[in-house]
Amino acid sequence: TLRYLPYASDETAIAFGHFFLVKMTRLSAKDSTLCYNYLFNKRKGIGPDEINEINDITRQEWMGLFTSILNDRGSEQKQALSKDRVESMHLAIFDIIIKKHGEKTLNKFINFPDGVPENEICPLLILYYDAALSLPEPQAAAWVRRSMRL
Repeated sequence: TLRYLPYASDETAIAFGHFFLVKMTRLSAKDSTLCYNYLFNKRKGIGPDEINEINDITRQEWMGLFTSILNDRGSEQKQALSKDRVESMHLAIFDIIIKKHGEKTLNKFINFPDGVPENEICPLLILYYDAALSLPEPQAAAWVRRSMRL
């Protein structure tokens, strides 16, 4: 499905970003280290019951979004972001984070991810995704497409 995301409308790309944000938020609320392990494919400490629970949390949302991505895709890939544009978007995202959460929170991103404890990574990613998705629609959609590419 992610391979079709570059062809999806801005609205669908943003919906996918919100889906991912909700998934991270739910996982982090349950256990921020579990969220980290799931996102970074570190299956240690994640039992079969937890994997089933994670998958059940989002199965219905995922199926609706999967259908939208497949039905909504155009024939041409949306324009990729230039390196300069990516840097500009990062600055805009960090500006939003400073305004909402202050410079102390922003400072945690300086050492991200290596200097940040595992249990703090998901909450920081949630702040980052939330700020990115609050950008104007074309920028938010372009950011989602870039951040979700495989």
